[in-house]
Amino acid sequence: MQRMLVGVDGSAAAHNALVWSADVAHRGRFDLVVARVFEPTQAELSPEIDTKLHAEQRVELEGWCENVDAGGSITPLLLDGGPPEALLAAAVECDADLIVVGGGAVKLGHLDASSVSDQLVHTSTLPLAVVPTTGAAPPGNIVLAVDGSPESLAAADFVADLAARLAVGVTAVFAFEPFVELVPETDPNSWRHEAERGVRRWVAPVEQAGVAVDLDIERDVHPVAAIRRTLDAHPDSVACLGARRLSDVTGLRLGRIPLHLLDRKTEVVILVPRQAEE
Repeated sequence: MQRMLVGVDGSAAAHNALVWSADVAHRGRFDLVVARVFEPTQAELSPEIDTKLHAEQRVELEGWCENVDAGGSITPLLLDGGPPEALLAAAVECDADLIVVGGGAVKLGHLDASSVSDQLVHTSTLPLAVVPTTGAAPPGNIVLAVDGSPESLAAADFVADLAARLAVGVTAVFAFEPFVELVPETDPNSWRHEAERGVRRWVAPVEQAGVAVDLDIERDVHPVAAIRRTLDAHPDSVACLGARRLSDVTGLRLGRIPLHLLDRKTEVVILVPRQAEE
């Protein structure tokens, strides 16, 4: 990772997303791009008024950037167009490795913040972090959901870099529903030993990056419940999981596990799409 882009609009929720992003950028030595979508006051503006409003909103944006310490490069970026498309296009254009938005009542341009974050959750082709409306503490741990799918392997690759840069540990969560077990769990061929071997393969990039990985393997439990329990046990954690592919019909993200986690609104959730969608 080299660069993050955070969407802001001056609201309290957006400020919390900016503060979190600046802290992560500082600790991880990332460049930070702070993007605001230009908000016109009416449908049509004369060239003079349009220029004046652009200048005013850029000054305001620069002021927001001056009030946070990202530890290095921080670039204000005023965008035209409709969010979330403008944010995603800008992130692609500036080679951002992570987009950050606030959840809840943030507003980016002329759309409600919930609409912007919801749409990015469903359509982003880049890793996306959603910060709770109330803000979030600096990440002290990353809870990584794994299941061996291409999406979870992409998330493991992303977490390997992020955790190493932030110098935090990782807890890998795997929810497993084994068939009828004919041997005790202590047997090397038991479901638990098989699951542990699988998880170790899936998180190999994280361990190869020098990051300590704890395993949390749950039996006969829904993945959402398993992830939530792990997050509750590590209150300083960020949740990270792979995002399923986009539907060819609707263009929206398939899978509901991320939505259940985002509904908690208590920790930062990072969604990582598989590389084929980039």
